[in-house]
Amino acid sequence: MNIGFNRVQVHLQPREVLRVYDPLGARVECVRGGLWITQDQDLEDHFLWANDALTLDRRGLTLIHAQEPSDVVLVEPAPPPAPSPHGATLAGRALDAWWSFLRRGRA
Repeated sequence: MNIGFNRVQVHLQPREVLRVYDPLGARVECVRGGLWITQDQDLEDHFLWANDALTLDRRGLTLIHAQEPSDVVLVEPAPPPAPSPHGATLAGRALDAWWSFLRRGRA
């Protein structure tokens, strides 16, 4: 995403539009009111009412349009987990064992 937030709450007036760029994985929660959400390259529009939520599954531009006075919470997606150092260590050990096996076979 191009805005830095972990969680932000926004109040929208009727017909006000919130533009979010590259929100893949972000969660939209409608706390109060009603929202119309359309995502780039998505043929389906989404409508949220109070206590509804949607996880955005597209890159590009997403428009969040208030149908009435609305409170919206945007939650940034969690970063992907870091690779485990144990996995790299196990792979390294397996590779070392394989090379040792090959060297013994040629001796």
